[in-house]
Amino acid sequence: MQLFVRSLPILLLLSTLPSFAYAQSAAPRTTSTRTVTLAEVLKAARENPPAIQVALAALQRVQAQEQYARGTYIPRFSIEGGTGISYNDSPYLPISSRNRYKDLTPAQREELGVLPDTVQSTSQNTYGRAVLDYPVLDLGRHFAVKSAAMNTQAQRSGYGAAQRTAAQDASELYLRGVAALALVDDAQVTLERRSSQLSAVTGLVKAGLRPSVDATRAEIEVTVARYALETRQIEVLAAGAALAAAIGSDPTQPVAPAGFDDRVLPVPLEPLPASVVAIERRPEIDQLEANLGARRAEHQSAIGARLPTAGLIGQGNVSYAAIYDGDGLPGRSLAGSASVYMRWAALDPAVWRRAKVTRSGVEEARLQLERALLAVRAEVVEAAYQVQRTRALLEQATQVLAGAQAARTAQTERYQAGVASLLELLDAEGLEQSARRMRIEAERDQRVARVRLLAACGQIDSLR
Repeated sequence: MQLFVRSLPILLLLSTLPSFAYAQSAAPRTTSTRTVTLAEVLKAARENPPAIQVALAALQRVQAQEQYARGTYIPRFSIEGGTGISYNDSPYLPISSRNRYKDLTPAQREELGVLPDTVQSTSQNTYGRAVLDYPVLDLGRHFAVKSAAMNTQAQRSGYGAAQRTAAQDASELYLRGVAALALVDDAQVTLERRSSQLSAVTGLVKAGLRPSVDATRAEIEVTVARYALETRQIEVLAAGAALAAAIGSDPTQPVAPAGFDDRVLPVPLEPLPASVVAIERRPEIDQLEANLGARRAEHQSAIGARLPTAGLIGQGNVSYAAIYDGDGLPGRSLAGSASVYMRWAALDPAVWRRAKVTRSGVEEARLQLERALLAVRAEVVEAAYQVQRTRALLEQATQVLAGAQAARTAQTERYQAGVASLLELLDAEGLEQSARRMRIEAERDQRVARVRLLAACGQIDSLR
């Protein structure tokens, strides 16, 4: 009786072990340099990662290509000029005259006024030339510009697709970071309980109410809980490093998520309406549709290249010749012309065969679009069903936890009454600990599944 009275405070200590709270700890137990909110993560993920910068650079490149293609509507104007020394030695008389006068001496030729057989001169010639060419009618050019514009639209959608993927990856890592912090809190609760149990069991062993093996087993449980807490803290740092990399920051400086409110998640859609929304909003589909339009415009441009083109051309020439030696025509010379022309590559095999290549490109782009439509529908339907599965698992984990908590409470009371062994109590504690972890992981999986469904539907921006 006296032993029971002396052990009563210890038994009371056992009955007041700290209870587990599902709320996230306000101060994360990590060495993260800064805390970020979900809105900050989504904004950074859409702007900072190298993959986003690459997609933006590609968009700027095709925009420049579109401007280059539109430049074909501007008249081509070229100027050329130059100067140089030239030597001229050309026949002046026909062969018959040269044969007739070939026996005459230079004096006789001069007396008779016979011209020299050849003209020789050394001169400096300076010239300038200007040409203006404007194709007025060119169907190939029109569709080439249209193809460039569609390529720009496709790349703009590709940039949006890269942002969607980056935002999805970052938000999932954010949720995993939130769960990692919750698991640290869970491990801390377990360590506190194991430490309290060790203190209580040690008192009971000293009082002779329990065998010494109970104290040894309690010490092992404390050691296991301590290392489990350390492992969870390392996992938090690893999750923070991955999240930092996902938002374009230095992974050696991990970041910690500020928390998550489930109310920011809209009500998940069922498979059929989700697939309809995805087809309408996914930038990947817009990209492939624009790509198909570009390939069709390329084919029309190839067909248009077979047709004649018409345009205007004007040119002017100015030159000046300075004679240094011999005979020649010194002075300035001007010339100019303007005309309407028609060009037709009637016998150019490359022009006539190009349409076969572009026709194959159209068919390839069409099949790629059909493949993407089916893939998106399959992805969205799978994501919608995954939301339903994770919701069921979360409900199951919640009920299992409630039962585990009741079993732990009952075993604690039986141990206090001396009718249960420490192993039975530790089994109940371990069952409840596993249930708590499963509940946290199930909640994480449910959140991740809902975020994936949002991303699959092209609605990831709604989280902001």
